Amino acid sequence: MATPGWQGVTLTEIAQMQRARTVPSRPAPARAQKYRAEPCIVTADGTLFTTTEIHTAEAATKNPLVGTGTLAERAVRCGIVGQWFASTKEGKRFLELRALERSGTITELRLQAPFDLTVVSTTDGQARAIGKWIADFVYRRDGALVTEDTKGCKTPLYLRSKKHFQAQYGLPILET
Repeated sequence: MATPGWQGVTLTEIAQMQRARTVPSRPAPARAQKYRAEPCIVTADGTLFTTTEIHTAEAATKNPLVGTGTLAERAVRCGIVGQWFASTKEGKRFLELRALERSGTITELRLQAPFDLTVVSTTDGQARAIGKWIADFVYRRDGALVTEDTKGCKTPLYLRSKKHFQAQYGLPILET
């Protein structure tokens, strides 16, 4: 005959039920991150190595094309000294430019510098902002302002923005 409620339940059974509740059945989900970044190693001389490059180098005996990979492998976000870059190529270029700035070849290095793109209305002559273009790097070399963009592929939107920027500001865009 069954007993109603908690009658007949021993302290041992209560302890087992409490232990079952405290042990998670599956691990807690990882905390959501703002960026999906790949860990990387930066050596003392400023060389950047991503985990993909390290794995590729380790497998060099099997794969003679060391340093190559798919676009998805090369265009992985990476963090360097607290800065986030859209690709490892952009991160490497930052390290090169930072070394040039330390040597005094370039000055006033800025990252992700926005430039407003405007058009002048034919009816009232007012300039109106229609968008903005963000340069990956802006710096001065021999007193001249240099705008630089790191490109893997040139999209139609980029090509249109490039023409607009060059017409409005009269500055070339150095593509690396």
